[in-house]
Amino acid sequence: GWAETFFSDDNIKYQVDWLKCMKSEASAEIDYLGIWNERAWGDVRYIQRLRSALDEANFVKTQLILSDGGPLGDLPEKIENDPVLRSTFHAVGRHYPCKNASWPA
Repeated sequence: GWAETFFSDDNIKYQVDWLKCMKSEASAEIDYLGIWNERAWGDVRYIQRLRSALDEANFVKTQLILSDGGPLGDLPEKIENDPVLRSTFHAVGRHYPCKNASWPA
């Protein structure tokens, strides 16, 4: 299914194209971009490729928000141990921070 290919170059292109459309059609500058609503955060390579694509398309001010209610899995450990990952995103979003919280929001 499509969920298995969500963290792909095609989706990165879709997200960048969406930002371009918002800028050209609605004169909107998007400050924050989430990875995938209420789903897992992805993987380090995807986040790094997305950040690079945003920068290359002149969306350097658009900040990435990781996670949004999906399982955190190994995300806290990855953030703690990977300075490159830490430099690619702005914040970790928590859709329901008080429900079964295993990591501070």
